[in-house]
Amino acid sequence: MAFALFTLVGLVGCDSDSSKSGSGSGSKNAPASASIVGTWEGRDPEIKGFVLVMSFQADGKATMETVLENMPKADNVTIDNGKQEGTYKLEDKTLSATFMGSEKKMTVKELTADKMVLTNDKGKDMTFTKKK
Repeated sequence: MAFALFTLVGLVGCDSDSSKSGSGSGSKNAPASASIVGTWEGRDPEIKGFVLVMSFQADGKATMETVLENMPKADNVTIDNGKQEGTYKLEDKTLSATFMGSEKKMTVKELTADKMVLTNDKGKDMTFTKKK
């Protein structure tokens, strides 16, 4: 399911103001106050109970995991092989992310210190909130 959400929505990008410095591997133009480095939670309003948790490191590494809310947790149950490791690269308003050997590109519609909105190639938005 995480891969399905990743395919639907994708990942994060940056602001178009070229006067600000970025973070992450190959990033350009990301506002310093709105770095994607950290852990983000995204919920698809059409898929109740599924939360996409993505973490981005300054070195371009990323992890992605799907969490089922309000469901009993068992040690032997994973979704899309559990937490997946991958990489990301920010360029202008485009985030390229690779998980499980598949690269996806998303457009960053909005990026602030605690909120980001990503748009996939079909125009579907997904809102993420930065975890503190």
